Amino acid sequence: MFQFGVRRPLAAAPILALTAASILLSGCLTQRARDQPSPAILETRAAEHQVAESACASVASTPVFVGFGFNEGDLTELQQPYLDPALTWAHCNPNAPIVVQPGSDGHGSQAEQQDLASRRGQAVAAYLRSHGVTAPVTVLAQGAAEPAGPHLLVQAQGRRW
Repeated sequence: MFQFGVRRPLAAAPILALTAASILLSGCLTQRARDQPSPAILETRAAEHQVAESACASVASTPVFVGFGFNEGDLTELQQPYLDPALTWAHCNPNAPIVVQPGSDGHGSQAEQQDLASRRGQAVAAYLRSHGVTAPVTVLAQGAAEPAGPHLLVQAQGRRW
């Protein structure tokens, strides 16, 4: 039979557990106010944005030159920084085409020179595409004329001895 005034220790345990759980979880579920960034952080972010805008304002579509070693068809780490202006230009003009005009060293047969020029042009185009250039990149045949219209010209030159 049930008696009033008699405490049962097991009946209070679930209530205490639920109360404790609700207290602990209430701190996790409430939204906390986020700290506002300091003025120094806001100024730094604004300066970074201005630098990006000014970089695009100062980019001209002058030819970009990259030199290759004698009889070399691959870009080395030393040559890659010469293509940075082309990457900046492509970032600022995402829909404008890029034309790669390859050259050779002037040694060997005509077929060897064409093959070397083609490898150089393809190396430059692959490098630009691997760095996020989505604009069309056209590699001209060796000695072909530069096309009309707005574009960036990248000249992949070789050494002439």
